[in-house]
Amino acid sequence: MAACCPQFIIGGTAGGGGVGSGNDIYACEKIVGQRRAKGGVTQWKVKWVGYGSKQNTWEPIEHLAGCEKLIAEFQERERTRIAQIEGANPMEKGAAATAATATAAAAAAAAAPFIARVD
Repeated sequence: MAACCPQFIIGGTAGGGGVGSGNDIYACEKIVGQRRAKGGVTQWKVKWVGYGSKQNTWEPIEHLAGCEKLIAEFQERERTRIAQIEGANPMEKGAAATAATATAAAAAAAAAPFIARVD
């Protein structure tokens, strides 16, 4: 996959993650994560071109100018992943679960012995 971000020039290491030292040039390959850091700042986990996953770093949006397409691709992958976990239609899944619970409760009630209190 070709990177759509411009080259990323940073003094020291990219995000402090140990990718390189000095004034190195990096290119984003893929966004692989998102988190909220201290202070509520959103950070994006970046896979760098030419580096392994162990060198992925968390970067603030300010470091990712021009990476809007990669961020949008990540967000779409996340939406798809969540939809697959929840099912295509969460409302149908909820209705099916409610019906299954009601059916199980009725079966349990039918199987339970009848106890009546006589005063």
